[in-house]
Amino acid sequence: MAAEKVKFREKHLSDNIVSINSSAGNGVPSTAGMTTKVVKGSLWTMAGQVLPMAASFVSIPFIIRFLGSEAYGVLVLVTLIPGYFIFADFGMNIASTKFGSEAYAEGAKRKEGEIVRAAALIAFLSSLPVAAGIFIFSFEIAAALKVPEYLQNQASVALKITAATFVLTILASIFNTPQLARLRMDLNTFINAGGRILVSLAVPFVLYFGGGIIEAVSVALIAGCLVLAGHILVSGNLLKELYQFTKQQWIMDNG
Repeated sequence: MAAEKVKFREKHLSDNIVSINSSAGNGVPSTAGMTTKVVKGSLWTMAGQVLPMAASFVSIPFIIRFLGSEAYGVLVLVTLIPGYFIFADFGMNIASTKFGSEAYAEGAKRKEGEIVRAAALIAFLSSLPVAAGIFIFSFEIAAALKVPEYLQNQASVALKITAATFVLTILASIFNTPQLARLRMDLNTFINAGGRILVSLAVPFVLYFGGGIIEAVSVALIAGCLVLAGHILVSGNLLKELYQFTKQQWIMDNG
């Protein structure tokens, strides 16, 4: 499902970027060097898939060794469960990329900022009930999934933490829209892949110093915060209008 979403978003990016007209002085971006950008973007996207996989390949044996097979199975389980509810964003990551790139192609930066903000708000509100459900019923979920009794408390706390990470991940997939619209796959890959690699490399160290399932998912939560912060900062630098929303502007828009 995640791969299909990536392909869908890249298709809209290509369709919309190719339609850009290089009119002088009207704020519409130029298509100069577009082929090079597309090729570089594809290479960066590939690197963003391969490098985290390589880091996981190296770290997983250590994680299994430090946790044990049963605890590792629980760790995998609690990190997978929120992924089954990725639809909770109501497709806002795809919508944000599609309409945001169209606005960028038109040179309508203020509109692009409004689209990203609206998509982020909708995704936050729609994902919050799912995250709250996982948080509240975490122990019942662990018990229903036949987690060993001696690990159920840890699994319950870990599910609460992954519920928060779930919301952060959804928001990050929307706030990266300005990067995708400008084909800055290098920035997007550096942030996303960097977060995944950080988790893969940091978790074994945490476990080596006595950590467990809870500490492992806490690393993922910290990485999620860093990834979201990275997207907010980088996208805000690419699109100043992303955060230029004032009370006066709201009054002008709504009469």
